[in-house]
Amino acid sequence: MSGEQWTPERDARLRELVERDGLNFGEAAKVLGITKNAALGRAGRIKLVSPRAIGALDNTATIFERLDTVSIFPPVGRCVFPNGHPGTEGFAFCGERVDAGRVYCAEHHRRTHQGTWTAAAE
Repeated sequence: MSGEQWTPERDARLRELVERDGLNFGEAAKVLGITKNAALGRAGRIKLVSPRAIGALDNTATIFERLDTVSIFPPVGRCVFPNGHPGTEGFAFCGERVDAGRVYCAEHHRRTHQGTWTAAAE
């Protein structure tokens, strides 16, 4: 912070830039003439959370809410290798039988643990 102290006025300005003006912490830091890390550190101490971060969390919650509405997880002893992307149409787990102590079937275990699998192979 170049030797400047955090004052209630500077805290208020940071809060204003982030909450009212919608700037991210890097942008707010430039306006204040400080580093992004200084802005993030101060934000943590004054419990300031970016509305953008809250929006991102809302999106994540929505995805998990959709996943909770459908029982997509295979039973114990079945492969949990994901086919597709969570929250999208057609997403599912492999579901093949697995060896004791493993979470993937033999084929998916081979692909994920030996570096032989590429996305183009599927």
